Amino acid sequence: MSTTSTEDTWSPLRADPSTTQPGVVLHGRAWTSAPAFPDPVAPRPCVVLARVVGTAGGYVRGLSAAGAPVTVCTTLDQVGPALSRFGSEADVVDLRPLDGADVVESLGLGAALSGRTARLVTVVRGVFDVLGDEHLDPRLAMLPAVCRSVRQENPLLATSCLDVTDASAPADGLVRLLSGRELPASAALRRNTTWYPQPHRLHAASSGPVIRPHGVYLVLGGLGRLGAQVARAIAAQAPTTLVLAQRNLPRYSAGLPVGGSAVDLRQVDVTSPAQLSALLDAVQAQYGGLHGVVHAAGTRLSRARIDELPTHRSIRDQLTEATAASVLGTTTLYAALEGRDLDFCALVTPGPEAPGHALHTAAAAFQHAFAHKARSRAGRPWTAVGGELSALGAGLLPALATGVGSVLATAP
Repeated sequence: MSTTSTEDTWSPLRADPSTTQPGVVLHGRAWTSAPAFPDPVAPRPCVVLARVVGTAGGYVRGLSAAGAPVTVCTTLDQVGPALSRFGSEADVVDLRPLDGADVVESLGLGAALSGRTARLVTVVRGVFDVLGDEHLDPRLAMLPAVCRSVRQENPLLATSCLDVTDASAPADGLVRLLSGRELPASAALRRNTTWYPQPHRLHAASSGPVIRPHGVYLVLGGLGRLGAQVARAIAAQAPTTLVLAQRNLPRYSAGLPVGGSAVDLRQVDVTSPAQLSALLDAVQAQYGGLHGVVHAAGTRLSRARIDELPTHRSIRDQLTEATAASVLGTTTLYAALEGRDLDFCALVTPGPEAPGHALHTAAAAFQHAFAHKARSRAGRPWTAVGGELSALGAGLLPALATGVGSVLATAP
């Protein structure tokens, strides 16, 4: 009999008009415990990559005791030759995140393994909230997204992200994971139990309206394709004042009507604390209040395969540039909204996880973890809504009505 834990609290499943709009299905994530694999495979050769040899000790002993030949590497350039010496399909275990390695180093490993036949397990802590009350690090939460991107771009490479937070015997859990014929994309060890994520259908926690008639709403990135969808969705609910803010404004600056709502165009760089605070103060002064914020800036997707990243500028520079509005903009917005009473703050993260979008997938994972942490740990009404671009306009408001921190909106 399996048990289930959820990363957020939602109401029992029930029909509700607010979450059954045509063309939109909402999901969260639940965690299910499971026994060991019933048909384990024979141990395979294993390359363990660790910044600090001492970190690898317990894992090496566990793998060796299970019968796996093990080689320990302390630098990335040692991994390729080690795999070649084994001369067969092998497992790679990346322990570097346990000693502070970040998503950039995981991207580098993904690029180095391009074209190789192997299985990659990235071992982490503080990435998943399995039991509902665990601390999340949003920057580390980017790592599972990168692992999934590596898996999508290299069909010869199976990947998994294993969270060993509070694991009683992490090396034993790793051995159990590697004994399966197929690697799960994500898994978590809590005490002696292994947990796996599953999609969970969401419904509204409240049937009340999300948008106030004559309310004031700020949409960052409001003149982009996604921002315009969001603005139309808000205006369709009630006559409001929509403040659409963009880093670069078009030549016209007059307010444009959207349904029964008035539109006020403003210029702002979401990564600038001074500009963002000044905008919030100006909106408060002009309209007497602000009821909700949607962060849809920085959602234009550019394509770059992981194995192509090292051939250009440094991976860190490319990641910083591609995710500035999403990552830095989110933390800047959080600080700027301190002490301001809002009905909601929504982070909108469009685009399916697909080859060539690893940087944006990582940024979206950061925003989802950040919103979950803001809601569960700080009590702020934050929600991250991801999924297909076509579903986000209709799915945003129903997602806010679920009352959870991380929601995926898809077409049925």
